[in-house]
Amino acid sequence: MRIGSISDVDQLRRAKNVSSAIAAQLDAALQKLPVAGKGRAEPKSASSKVAEGNVTKLSQSDVLADLAASSKPKKRAKGEIEGEEQTVVIDEFRMRFPVVGQLLIHIPNGGSRSNKFEGYRLKRQGVRAGVSDLLLPVARGGYIGLWIEFKAAAPNNAAVTESQKEWVDLMAEQGYKAVICLGIDEAMSVLIDYMALSPTRITALEQLD
Repeated sequence: MRIGSISDVDQLRRAKNVSSAIAAQLDAALQKLPVAGKGRAEPKSASSKVAEGNVTKLSQSDVLADLAASSKPKKRAKGEIEGEEQTVVIDEFRMRFPVVGQLLIHIPNGGSRSNKFEGYRLKRQGVRAGVSDLLLPVARGGYIGLWIEFKAAAPNNAAVTESQKEWVDLMAEQGYKAVICLGIDEAMSVLIDYMALSPTRITALEQLD
């Protein structure tokens, strides 16, 4: 016999056809019920009741409680939001500029390292802290390309690190347009304005020295 709650036991005890032997079995079963506070059975979710096989019919309150718990929004990490916004930028740029769209690339230079050796190995292979997220190797307006350090729009924007600022400055010194953008609108505005500039003409290798 399965017992759903203390009130179920009380009702069965009051029934005329319940023998003293059955009442003893009910008492034994009652002792096995989880207790929270002063003698009150600990409430369980609808899913846990079904999993344990203790009920044959769920009440509406059980179902509503489970739905409320599962519908609570989970706070996402800023890095996750930044990645989603950057994906939108890539997709929109490639749609607007199909000829050079595939040239806008992401530099996967961030992320966590599982151990110190992996970080050391990647550094030896050329990974460097602070490298900007997006590179467009298309020469426009006297520049030889465009670097964008992308951050999600406020309030989900992560702080710009010193190494990221340093990379932007270094790329500007080498003839690139290098900027920091917050959010989709700002990044797209920079990209559209850049593509509207006249193509850069490199007439001699001396210009790269």
